[in-house]
Amino acid sequence: MKRSNKLRVNELFARSFEKDANINKYEFIIVTEEGRKIDITKDVRKNIKINSSGGTPPFRKDYEGDIFSVDKFVGGKFIVKHDWLVL
Repeated sequence: MKRSNKLRVNELFARSFEKDANINKYEFIIVTEEGRKIDITKDVRKNIKINSSGGTPPFRKDYEGDIFSVDKFVGGKFIVKHDWLVL
């Protein structure tokens, strides 16, 4: 049986955007344990809206491909940048 190379990203930001509700000023990057950077900014910006409390509704996106096997993400990081400042 061939192993599937799928990754589901689930995010919910609770009050994370209180200081700046402009989603276009943020970047969202996954970094694998080996240091490979995967920019998911366009998907996040397209699929979430910041509410008045600075939070967001849940974001869920399925990714496929060789770089998206779960074992490549264990030990990795999820980075949020605001105007080039890592939060």
